[in-house]
Amino acid sequence: MKKKPCLIVLLLTCLVLAAGCASDIQTKEPVFMTSYSHSGDELNRTQSVRPEQNMLSTAKGPRFHSLILKNQVKGSTMGLKCNLEPQELWDVMEDDEYFYYFSDHNRSKAFYVLQAPHGHDCPCGLRISKSTPQDINMAIKLTPDKTATVAIDKSVRPEVERIEKINIYDPNFLRRSVKFVSYEDGILFLLYKEEIGTPNFRGPDGTTKMVEPLATEEILQFNIGEAKDIEIKEAKLKIIQATPEKLVYEVVRALPAN
Repeated sequence: MKKKPCLIVLLLTCLVLAAGCASDIQTKEPVFMTSYSHSGDELNRTQSVRPEQNMLSTAKGPRFHSLILKNQVKGSTMGLKCNLEPQELWDVMEDDEYFYYFSDHNRSKAFYVLQAPHGHDCPCGLRISKSTPQDINMAIKLTPDKTATVAIDKSVRPEVERIEKINIYDPNFLRRSVKFVSYEDGILFLLYKEEIGTPNFRGPDGTTKMVEPLATEEILQFNIGEAKDIEIKEAKLKIIQATPEKLVYEVVRALPAN
């Protein structure tokens, strides 16, 4: 009688795995993303840049978190095994309790060559508890909305880092940035760049085609001999020192993210 709960769990696991995969599901193709940065937390702090380096930037658009896996981890369940290599996991799912991050190339495999249980050749990934981020297990993605837990090899603890991202291909994406170009004879040259998201379109094959953001650039000139405080598109900078090799400054007012 004591073994019945274990038998029930085993049967439930078999039923879940019976849902797929055997290559009937693919992870989302990773679109180009960029780390989200906001210049507001750089206010009133002395900074320095060299030519061709960004001085400040800000961005807006739908954000999410990808997961950086820094070491190799393994797991197994019901005749299946998963081997996750160090990588960035882009394909993100969630439910009330967990976040799931799946690989676009590491997939579940059968223990034996002649064995092909349900659930093999599915995307492997990590499952992280929302309430206890230290609670990390492995998972496989059976369908676009179904997952199965994979017992992780506890001899190696996953080293992970969540990274906030923003999709530069989203129509609502906007990024503004200012770059130090050069300084000569008292004249400071800066490059202001603005990138605006553009609508995507559906191709002849029915898939959504990503369109690169529209980028515009403008070279700005400032006479540092006349004014140490300069304004750039609603931002304000205090120039402390300018040489051809280095620019030292403070951000008095950041670029708005709108």
